[in-house]
Amino acid sequence: MVCHPDWSRIRSVPVNLSIKDAPDQVVLRLRERPQRYHRSLKGELLAIIEAAVEEDRRSSR
Repeated sequence: MVCHPDWSRIRSVPVNLSIKDAPDQVVLRLRERPQRYHRSLKGELLAIIEAAVEEDRRSSR
């Protein structure tokens, strides 16, 4: 029997994400965004992901 941890009790699990073969135009536009919001690229990508997850959560109610 495989035991899986109860992820609801764990506050955060570090995960590394990567996107392969991203189109150059998308990458260029992503690199411009953090400057507008005074964030790092990592901070901007996390903000985009968090907004998408929150939108999905709201629409599934």
